[in-house]
Amino acid sequence: MRTTDTRFSASSGGVQRQQYWYSMPKAMMFNDSSGGVTAQCCHAGSVKVLRTIAAPASGDAQLEALLRVKAALDTTGELRDWTRATGANGGYCKWEEVECTPGTSCVNTISIQYFPVKGSLPPAAAFAGLAGLTHIVIRNQPSITGTLPTDWSSIEELQHIRLDSTSLTGSIPSSWSSLSKLKVLYLHANKLSGRIP
Repeated sequence: MRTTDTRFSASSGGVQRQQYWYSMPKAMMFNDSSGGVTAQCCHAGSVKVLRTIAAPASGDAQLEALLRVKAALDTTGELRDWTRATGANGGYCKWEEVECTPGTSCVNTISIQYFPVKGSLPPAAAFAGLAGLTHIVIRNQPSITGTLPTDWSSIEELQHIRLDSTSLTGSIPSSWSSLSKLKVLYLHANKLSGRIP
């Protein structure tokens, strides 16, 4: 038996919604009546609040998040398959660099290591809508520059971060010490300095 409570509110960014649940299956999709908001839950839990998501252009919060990630990482257009058309209706699960939980359209992994992209790491806000994201792999990318985003500490489900062999600089943010589920962190072959928090 599942108990849910959905609350809607209006704002300048469109309809927003918070979905509360008390028990749930591994994957569940919720849609508001206007078709404007989609949020997906990809893991079991107890009393959790989904992120509030403004109505995206495609109606698919995961697709819009992936396109935001692409915009930051791929300024030269190497990820040609990453389009709104190919990603529609869960089509992003067929993208080579994206992995979804089996039997669902819930993204759990972004892995960009075979196409040479150029850009910087996106802020945590770019990943909003990817509630089941546990793995971020961006490696062997010498044209990825900039620093490690301090706000990635808010991507609470992260278990695996691999950012080796890029051109990142700066230090490891102290805020990353709050990533309580993080099990694997690869940062070698970069230009990072300082201590591990």
